[in-house]
Amino acid sequence: MQSVIQLLLKRKLLLISLLANACLLCISFYLLSELKDTYTNYRYFRALPIGSSQAETIKSPTATAPHSTIVLFGDSRIETWHPAPISTTYNFINAGVSGETTSEMKRRFKRDVLRFKPAYVIIQAGMNDLTAAVTKGIKDPALLTETMHTNMHYFISTLESQGIEVIVTSIIPNNHLSFVRKLFWFNTLSRQVNDANTKLKQTTELLGAHWFDLDPLYLDQKGEPVDELFFDTLHINNEGYKILNIKLSDYLDSLAPAQ
Repeated sequence: MQSVIQLLLKRKLLLISLLANACLLCISFYLLSELKDTYTNYRYFRALPIGSSQAETIKSPTATAPHSTIVLFGDSRIETWHPAPISTTYNFINAGVSGETTSEMKRRFKRDVLRFKPAYVIIQAGMNDLTAAVTKGIKDPALLTETMHTNMHYFISTLESQGIEVIVTSIIPNNHLSFVRKLFWFNTLSRQVNDANTKLKQTTELLGAHWFDLDPLYLDQKGEPVDELFFDTLHINNEGYKILNIKLSDYLDSLAPAQ
């Protein structure tokens, strides 16, 4: 009799455990769905056109002589660019803000770039627009990439019209997607970056600006990212910036006659 009671008790405990696990699974699925929806909406609206009003001044050194100033303009790839290239000719101003899309950059363009009247502006931007476009469940991904190219055209043409030399770098390639990012993104970011760079190069050359291709720095001969130069999926590390500084210094030297 006792063994029968114990068996029934075990069955009840097993049933309760299964029901509890099922409830936890449903709750987890619901929370994940809500998180994905929130993330999707957040990414989508940040990449929409939002005008060109001025933003607050970012933390950057005051320019010295206007003819010697180079503004580094972009997102986190610019903001984490430390130290800047060593130069006895130019004063570098870091105008990078992490996480920004080109639409958000447009809001502070006059305040953080044009007011310095620099000799050069180096633009590294577009990755955050592209990550929005590959986000699962995003609305109109093509609109977001189109907006990015429209904004880049605006930056380049505006600077060129004011006699400011523009160097557009290719969008730094991404490293392999992490497991967490795969929960939110389609595994097409690398292709999106390649396609965007092809069009950005065409726009840059059409407008008479300088194109600085970074792919050879961060991709191996097979076109795969060089892991040891990356901090995470989207950002290069200190070693990656050291290589960039050397190549940029050489590139600026090659443009010296155009000054």
